[in-house]
Amino acid sequence: GNRDNPIEEYDPATDTWTDKTNLLTGVSNTGAVAVDGRVYVPGGYSGVAEAALQAYDIGSNTVVTLTAMPAPNYAHAVVAHEGQLHVLGGDSSGNAGFTHLVYDIATDSWSGAAPLLTAVHYAAAASDGTYIYVMGGNTANLITVQRYDPVADVWTDAPIMDMGRGGPGAFFDGQNVWAVGGGWSSYTPHTEYFDGHTWRLGPEMNVGARTLGVAYGDGLVLKAAGWNSSGYVATAETLSITCERTAYLPIAVRAAP
Repeated sequence: GNRDNPIEEYDPATDTWTDKTNLLTGVSNTGAVAVDGRVYVPGGYSGVAEAALQAYDIGSNTVVTLTAMPAPNYAHAVVAHEGQLHVLGGDSSGNAGFTHLVYDIATDSWSGAAPLLTAVHYAAAASDGTYIYVMGGNTANLITVQRYDPVADVWTDAPIMDMGRGGPGAFFDGQNVWAVGGGWSSYTPHTEYFDGHTWRLGPEMNVGARTLGVAYGDGLVLKAAGWNSSGYVATAETLSITCERTAYLPIAVRAAP
């Protein structure tokens, strides 16, 4: 994937993108997660597998390196939960792995945790504040959902999705866990959400993609970039979510520079 492009910031109030600084090491095949004004990017692929943890400070528009992962890793998912980052799946060759590494933001240190039940790469992960969910993954489009209890350090199988998804995105809207797009060769526009009991179909995206970026805040979901049959996706689109679970309102495709 593209590795040396600058960080881009989207302002939903003005519907504009702004180029920011670059990562110190350009990487693809990784994930990013925002916590308290910083965006963390663990590992990835720069031409070789990387172990570095890079952190982008939004306020100062600067990137620093923090304590590296114990081993290089890419094609993983990453999620924030209770002041920690969880790196899930992938391995040093980008293959499906049982990897589960935990980074403590306060102490700038890494530790291991219970391995995944099913080896994955190119999965998606989200936290609902109690559990961590790892959804789909693999070029074979897994339909499985793995649920982690951080207090007990135990994984269990959660209800499967309606559709297998390799390279999906994910987010939590305050009520439901969402799986967005994916499909290694099908590039599905379909979405679905888990209400704690069952998976339900959500609205379709305008542009289907896999290995896409997804972010949520203040009732608005941003889906950006990714890959589909046309190559790299250069568009972004938003979804407005109301407080009622049944009212999900898709709005227009927005071009990214």
